Amino acid sequence: MFGKDKSFTILESLLTAAIFSIVFAATIVFLTAGGKGWGVFSGSVDLQDDGRKAMDFMIRDLRGMVNITNCTNTNNSIIFNTTNETGVYYYRQNSQLMRGSAVKRNNISALSFCWCQNSTCDNCATARLNSTFLQINVTAGKTVRGRSLFFNITERVKLRNPI
Repeated sequence: MFGKDKSFTILESLLTAAIFSIVFAATIVFLTAGGKGWGVFSGSVDLQDDGRKAMDFMIRDLRGMVNITNCTNTNNSIIFNTTNETGVYYYRQNSQLMRGSAVKRNNISALSFCWCQNSTCDNCATARLNSTFLQINVTAGKTVRGRSLFFNITERVKLRNPI
């Protein structure tokens, strides 16, 4: 009276479970790869932001520079006076851009200054007296999800008050 049995066999159930497992595993792999890619992309954007903002802080002050009071032979720090402030000091310490004792940006792995006349640049001691440009090189770097990321930015600042 009851007709044909309409249940699944164990073979059909196992086959369905196997197909579902493969689809689920592929989805997990896809989402994990996407998450890693997003993390690296996000880290790269953060580095660009750190590098550009570090450069903007320095350029704003350097355009109003009146004279240099000190710069190191390794060209990685500078002390100068502006029309509004004396002893403005930029340097890198522990992957941070410092202005005096204040941290301006993080993830700064290199900072250098180069004095330029036209197309030639030289170190601090010899060229700064006749320079019309100051070239600033900033490298931002950090490790994101096991990958080392770096962002380099170089700017030439025309000195308004040549030294």
